[in-house]
Amino acid sequence: MRARYFYGWNVVGATFLMALFSFGLGFYGLSVYVAMLQRLHGWSASAVSAPVTVYYVAGALLTATVSSLYARFGPRFVVAGGAYVYGSYPDIDALFKDQAAELDRKKREALLHKIQQLMHEKAMHIPIWELAFINGHGPRVQESGLGLIPGHAYSAPYEDVTLKAK
Repeated sequence: MRARYFYGWNVVGATFLMALFSFGLGFYGLSVYVAMLQRLHGWSASAVSAPVTVYYVAGALLTATVSSLYARFGPRFVVAGGAYVYGSYPDIDALFKDQAAELDRKKREALLHKIQQLMHEKAMHIPIWELAFINGHGPRVQESGLGLIPGHAYSAPYEDVTLKAK
């Protein structure tokens, strides 16, 4: 007899993807942009870090209440509502629904091109984060970036890592 598929792995996979992107911006990404924002705007480290702190505190508070929202409204409503809270475009969302319901291949293609056009016009993008601990050190490195941000254990900001001339 073949073992049944355990659907809990879907939850594990979705949680992994959410953590991948949220940690990339809120935790690991901070070292990339904190020094640049300080340099560009003359802000203090606490002024740059405060929004990240608010992000984590708000996330903790929302995590504590999400189970009661699920019980009251149901997961479909809560998850769909989360996309709108995060930020979305109703016109593009409507086109997605239209495209999903359309059976004619040419009309589906036209709707897809319209979605792509709107996304391009609105300059929508998703940042891709390297979640590795990239450290610049070795014989070819002139300035590694280690210690440029006091108390930070990694080479950062990465754009300040320089190599020796050959």
